[in-house]
Amino acid sequence: MKKHLLIFILLFSTMHSVAQDTLQAGEDDGYYSYFEVTPSNVETLRSDRSFTYMNYLDSLLRELQKPAPLEDQKQIKKNESNWFSDLLNSDWLGWIGWLLAFLLVGFILYRFFSTEGVFMKQRKLNAVEVPEDAVHEEVKADADFDALKAQAMRSGNHRLAIKYAYVQLLYQLQLKGHIHLQPGKTNQDYLRTLPQDLRKSFTPLLHVYEYVWYGEKTPDVAAAENILHHFNQFREKL
Repeated sequence: MKKHLLIFILLFSTMHSVAQDTLQAGEDDGYYSYFEVTPSNVETLRSDRSFTYMNYLDSLLRELQKPAPLEDQKQIKKNESNWFSDLLNSDWLGWIGWLLAFLLVGFILYRFFSTEGVFMKQRKLNAVEVPEDAVHEEVKADADFDALKAQAMRSGNHRLAIKYAYVQLLYQLQLKGHIHLQPGKTNQDYLRTLPQDLRKSFTPLLHVYEYVWYGEKTPDVAAAENILHHFNQFREKL
């Protein structure tokens, strides 16, 4: 706006000077007067009302040459940083923050319950152990497993009979050098140490055992006898 006003004043002053020169030429008819420019003359001209606009032009020029105020510079920097503020205040970034917060809380809760043993149950169930019933002593490798299985079947404890069959199979695998029984190892640990051909046949027996024993599923007589038959077939191949 200041630039436009400056141009308008310059045009107006030029037109005014041309008009005066034309008028003066008509009156003087070729008369030229000598005028010496001195500091006093300049001051006199400055005080002349006809040249008042020059003071305004000088002030405009000085104003244009001044550096931008500090507030304007701050405003420019503020505008430049607005894109980052808009990014931080955007909705999708807020959703990502909430998602990360939920994931963090979920992880903390998982670690807490894992420490307390809530999620350790399944892991403990997979550990190889002797029957958990207090009336049964620990089954050793030289135990008469066939007699123990028969007694469990007669008493209707089909789950325990399958448990004996599984423990008997583990001892036989150790005897053949395929696994090494020790506390803390899981069924999956033993499965991974088996050769490929034995692993393929052992896997369904392991799944049936875990389903019956840890899942507390009691098969009927026919199903239990069929399961025991498959355990015997596997042991005969060793």
